[in-house]
Amino acid sequence: MPHGTWVVLGKATNWDIAGLTAHEYHRALESLRASSEDDLAQLAADALQRIQTKVDGLQEKNDWETNHSRNAAAQTQWATLIRNCIANGNQALPDP
Repeated sequence: MPHGTWVVLGKATNWDIAGLTAHEYHRALESLRASSEDDLAQLAADALQRIQTKVDGLQEKNDWETNHSRNAAAQTQWATLIRNCIANGNQALPDP
């Protein structure tokens, strides 16, 4: 798998969700531009808040849909989604 990924085959975990959103946050930080240090700091804080809200929502959605990994069919769907995101250069997961 590309980029030394961490996915456990057949099982999506909150670590996978956090890892993919960390990549998304990293890309957001790389794209930030501002005219002052204070403005840049605010943009970075805003990006962090967006990502934290997203990861919390995704983890909650995953837990609900999979019944905390007890629903095998839903777990497989999440694992496929995560595996595809990782295979595509650690692309962002969809918003919850």
